[in-house]
Amino acid sequence: MVRILSAYGFQVQSTVKGKRTAGLEVVGDSGKVYYPDIKAQKGPWTIICEARTRGQRGQSDKLDPGAIQLAIAELDDMQAVLRRPHGMIVTPHGIQPEAKKLADHFGIIVALLPIAAIDKILDLDFHSRKEQILTIAKEFKLVF
Repeated sequence: MVRILSAYGFQVQSTVKGKRTAGLEVVGDSGKVYYPDIKAQKGPWTIICEARTRGQRGQSDKLDPGAIQLAIAELDDMQAVLRRPHGMIVTPHGIQPEAKKLADHFGIIVALLPIAAIDKILDLDFHSRKEQILTIAKEFKLVF
């Protein structure tokens, strides 16, 4: 997702899951500290992105309403600090129908990026194959 957002012209900061990076530290309005997987900025837009491979309750590979509710709560806490950021969850497995309705209602972007597409993008050199990365992203309806 970092390469896709970069190809669209976003300035992207990312971290490896499980490792906290001071540059990605976001202190919410409540004082709680968040470490998102990806923070992308372009003009007045900020996207806070989490990569998820399972539902919040861990019982399904597909995103469940709990994962969406957690993203909504975290974004709500970052509203003033980041000036109304957009939320995104990236997953290779899909989303449950009721979770999709919830995400659509609250404006959470759910990016379905299958492992095959990730492998294709990772094999490409970002600087010389930027257009090809954008083509792959558009195939999966990832347009920003």
